[in-house]
Amino acid sequence: MVLSHFVRQHGDVVLPGRGDHECQRGLQHIGPKVFIGASDYRIYCIEGSTGQTLWRYQSGGYIYSSPAVGDINADGKAEVIFTSEDGRLYALDAHSGTLLWRFTTRTALFSSPVLADLTGMRYLR
Repeated sequence: MVLSHFVRQHGDVVLPGRGDHECQRGLQHIGPKVFIGASDYRIYCIEGSTGQTLWRYQSGGYIYSSPAVGDINADGKAEVIFTSEDGRLYALDAHSGTLLWRFTTRTALFSSPVLADLTGMRYLR
């Protein structure tokens, strides 16, 4: 994976100090797909080998957290979980970026979500 592919103009992800929209925290990947939040209120899915933006999802606030990726609903497909300064926890389909659900809290969220298999069913990857 070449991080220089992330440096884009015209709305794509830009690394810290390299443009208007900084990547705020860490990134997460599953296979060749890289997931990263940015200061433009979006989370991005990027093809790691080419840097192409596959999809982006607009939240209601800065995304300071690193996303978590795993199969949280045992459907055999990965989901992307992240928090936002807008006080919401989001779950997106990792393939399409479609919103599956969101949970609203009473305060801004800055920490990264953690996924754990508490049932022993091994749904998480």
